[in-house]
Amino acid sequence: MRNFWFWFLLVLIAATILSFILGFHKAGYALGFLLSSVLVTIGTVYAAKNNSYTHKSYHEDYINRRKR
Repeated sequence: MRNFWFWFLLVLIAATILSFILGFHKAGYALGFLLSSVLVTIGTVYAAKNNSYTHKSYHEDYINRRKR
């Protein structure tokens, strides 16, 4: 699935740049907005999945520091 998102984002970036170069500015803005929305969504999902791992280690570290 990661490979799919990588290629999907790469195609969106290329399509956005190409549409601006060819003069289709409205399409470029629409594709750029779609690209930024997908990037924010992927980043949020990744951060939410990573939070359960990092919170545990931060929490244990905090408790150990408080015990000293």
